[in-house]
Amino acid sequence: YMYGKELINTLEIPLEKKGEGWIGKFKPEVNSLGILLKFKNEDESDNNSKKGYVIHLFTEEGKMTAGSRAGLISGIYSWGYYADVEPDNDFAKEMFAEEFKENPEVKKEFLDEYLKFVSKTDKNNPDSVVRIELAEFEKNPSDNEESLSTLFSWYSKFNESGKADSFLTKLKEKFPQSKTVQTERYK
Repeated sequence: YMYGKELINTLEIPLEKKGEGWIGKFKPEVNSLGILLKFKNEDESDNNSKKGYVIHLFTEEGKMTAGSRAGLISGIYSWGYYADVEPDNDFAKEMFAEEFKENPEVKKEFLDEYLKFVSKTDKNNPDSVVRIELAEFEKNPSDNEESLSTLFSWYSKFNESGKADSFLTKLKEKFPQSKTVQTERYK
């Protein structure tokens, strides 16, 4: 399972027995952030006790590709069931924290996935955490379709119609054919 922000591709890679181990070859797609493996033959499968085997990709300088951890967690919570991988909230929280500490610029790209994770798993006060993150993001938002849609969606969930409407207006102006604008037209 090659992943970026979303699942990019799934491949079946034939393995060849070499000595004590097995060898398989593949080339990640250009926009891949990482790979989640599950080994399978006709009768059995091995997915590391429902954790999957993860291959993080690295830059030429030897640094883990920005977004690799966030993409993994996003994938586990959205398409991970295809790989028979179970979500682990503590692991996910740790991975998001490490990702955003080392690559703060990635948080904007994965904000919606992160906020969904927090709202589902934070036992104390998820709305407070989400509101703090939204306020921080709103200080310096990207004016791309995804960012505007994220802000509109979350402020709509909190019934903050003034803020939600301002982001919907921007979406209508800049991205009139966006999914969010089209959906709102038919409500």
